[in-house]
Amino acid sequence: MGMRCQPTDLNRGYVGLVLAVVACLVAACSTSTPQSGIAVPTSTFEPGPSASYRGLVIRGALVRDGQCVRLIADEGSMIAGTLDILWPRGSTAKVTLSGEIEVIAQDGEALGVTGTRVQVTGGAASAESRSSCTGPDRSQIEVETIEAVS
Repeated sequence: MGMRCQPTDLNRGYVGLVLAVVACLVAACSTSTPQSGIAVPTSTFEPGPSASYRGLVIRGALVRDGQCVRLIADEGSMIAGTLDILWPRGSTAKVTLSGEIEVIAQDGEALGVTGTRVQVTGGAASAESRSSCTGPDRSQIEVETIEAVS
């Protein structure tokens, strides 16, 4: 006498399969994916051989403030306090899996990420267009170059 498959055994198999599929779907939905397409305030500055570098150098920390990236200048900087950053024209940003904001140049190069220390060269400027990430009560710096520092 061989073993016969009972209808209840088949039902248990289907229920197990359905539960496994649901568990996979729930796990996939709960995994965070980077949010892209965050607008950042930009300037009219475009890097290149004909660019006008103004030479203002500020060291500090890039910090996330909501959907904005700000620079908290080190003590003794030429411009002190919290600064709004005007990124080169065409820059965009995304939120990383760790929750930081990464700013990306028009050519795809990463310019900066919140939570890091940087040295910015540039000059005081005004935004190319209105942004919720700029305000009249904060100084603004137009990024010409930016690099990570320790």
